Amino acid sequence: MNTLQRRLLIVFATLMLSVSAILTRYTNVDSMGLVFYRMLFSTLLTIPLVLFAKYRGTLGGIDPKRIGLCTISGIILALHFFTFFESLRFTSIASNLVFINTSVFFTAGIMFVFFGEKISRKATGAIFLTFGGSVLIAVSDIGGSNNEFWGDVLAIAGALLFSIYTIIGGNVRTTVSTTLYTFIVYTAATITALLICVGGGGDFINFSTTDYLCAFGMAIFCTILGQSLYSWGVKYESPTFMAVIGLGEPVFGAILGFVILAEVPAALVLVGSIVVLAGMYLFSIHTEEKDTGKVGS
Repeated sequence: MNTLQRRLLIVFATLMLSVSAILTRYTNVDSMGLVFYRMLFSTLLTIPLVLFAKYRGTLGGIDPKRIGLCTISGIILALHFFTFFESLRFTSIASNLVFINTSVFFTAGIMFVFFGEKISRKATGAIFLTFGGSVLIAVSDIGGSNNEFWGDVLAIAGALLFSIYTIIGGNVRTTVSTTLYTFIVYTAATITALLICVGGGGDFINFSTTDYLCAFGMAIFCTILGQSLYSWGVKYESPTFMAVIGLGEPVFGAILGFVILAEVPAALVLVGSIVVLAGMYLFSIHTEEKDTGKVGS
């Protein structure tokens, strides 16, 4: 598979992640409870892949340090979801979106300071262009009066957590296959989400059949076809690249909202979406793919 095909798959994964915004519209339950069932179903769907074929005999052969990193990655993913949804309780969707999207700067900064990743001026400009487009999309949501400092802090924390999650994935995936990595991550995320719910951070009891189906749909589309493809792609692309492409999620969310729910996006959303897509394209042509070893996918 060449670079263009891999990057198109990563863009497809971003599209799948945006399906969560649509499925959430059909639920009326606690967000963290929804996260718990999404991750639980994702884990169950991954188990057959681990038990069969070449992965059955390799699970026990993973370096314990790698297992630890995968587990930490799963915990961080669940905490990212928690801070994301908690932020929405205190601040507007617009503020949440802007601050969550600062993950691209956290990722680029961490990769530069700790891993020596260099980004060209053109690629850096593309990052700012893409982020600027996401700000335009967020501005279109402004209208609420519940902008609070604590909500913004939680959103920034969520951005940092997602950056760390992506960077750990990029490190672990050099020696651990996508299937084994995602199985451990999803299991750890499921347990963490359950503990958050039990601790009072969410409700996972009062669910209807529709709610369960939506959670299952999120597991298939958003996790298996979205998050898992991200985990696959981070072996070949830098975490910074993944973070930039991730900024396209609200764009695809707006497109799906128009196609499925007949929601006509505001003018700023259209302009911002064009800017985001242009930034994603410019960044992709001004950044090189990650140098990888010969470990299996």
